[in-house]
Amino acid sequence: MYFYTTRTRACLSLLVFTAVGMAVLFNIATAKSRGVDLVITNSAPQTVLAGLPVTFTITLRNDGDITASNVVLTDPLPTGAMFGKTSSSCISFTTCITTLQYSPDLKLLTFTINSVGPKTNVTLHSTMTTTLPMSLTNVAYVISDAPDDMPADNVATDTVSVTGHLLYAPMMLQAAVAP
Repeated sequence: MYFYTTRTRACLSLLVFTAVGMAVLFNIATAKSRGVDLVITNSAPQTVLAGLPVTFTITLRNDGDITASNVVLTDPLPTGAMFGKTSSSCISFTTCITTLQYSPDLKLLTFTINSVGPKTNVTLHSTMTTTLPMSLTNVAYVISDAPDDMPADNVATDTVSVTGHLLYAPMMLQAAVAP
């Protein structure tokens, strides 16, 4: 008898050649369920003029094979930022945001989602403003009832450079176009 094996992430194949020249192929499934794997990303423009709103886009995705339930995404406002508004995309009734709370004392946005199915995305937009030139670093966190296979990707950060001031913008434009 002769044996030949190959292996992929999802399958182990064993080809057996018998003494009489007969070949038998065995395929053995080896893929392991990934459970829940919530992943978030956070993006915004690189720069914004002081006094104008800046929107951070937070995308939540379940890369796992199991539905995540009671998903909570928290988004503390950066120091110096003022809360503006939020919006979200709904994939289906069960992946819509069920509650959105803003705590002015804590400067904390909390989004609660019933469930996020496997390979499903939910997009949240968090808009804020600041009147002073500074760096705004927005950090978002996500958790759910189920243990997460890869918790390191449950945090996402993005930084925006706030420059100049809206009141001085017309003067800066006039100076730029003057002969």
